[in-house]
Amino acid sequence: MGHLIQLTRERFQARKAAFRVPISASSAGMKLFDGVRDQADLTIVHGNNRTPAEKRTAITALMADPAAPGPIYMNEDNSGRDTTVETLKNELASCDAVFQSGGSWGYMPWRMAQMFPFRFYLPAKTTRVADDMPVDQRDPAYFHAVLDHIRKLVMAGR
Repeated sequence: MGHLIQLTRERFQARKAAFRVPISASSAGMKLFDGVRDQADLTIVHGNNRTPAEKRTAITALMADPAAPGPIYMNEDNSGRDTTVETLKNELASCDAVFQSGGSWGYMPWRMAQMFPFRFYLPAKTTRVADDMPVDQRDPAYFHAVLDHIRKLVMAGR
């Protein structure tokens, strides 16, 4: 991966670009591979199918690693496949674990973004999520609840 990161960086130089974007490669398992550590501008990990405690431990370790290119960004976190109350609880706990450990958490709404046909709905009128809600009401309420939670975390740090 380090070689591919370097090739990407060289393309910006060869084209004499007036800018350069941060370059990295994500890894499943919340590990930082040598090539990424040596060449990347930031650390990108996936948190899929891990507990909030595992995410907290991994992000804390990456934040403490002076060789880890920063910032630490979890670009994908799948805490469950359905928009149930239990999945929402896990989603928000994962968000908190990553955020409180110093990382950035990337929400991945699996049901809405990983399955075709994609489920898109109008904005929710509520953030209350109940398992007995019809899907066309529960999905947007779930999404809105996650976004409201993120907003509260970010705005609390201002």
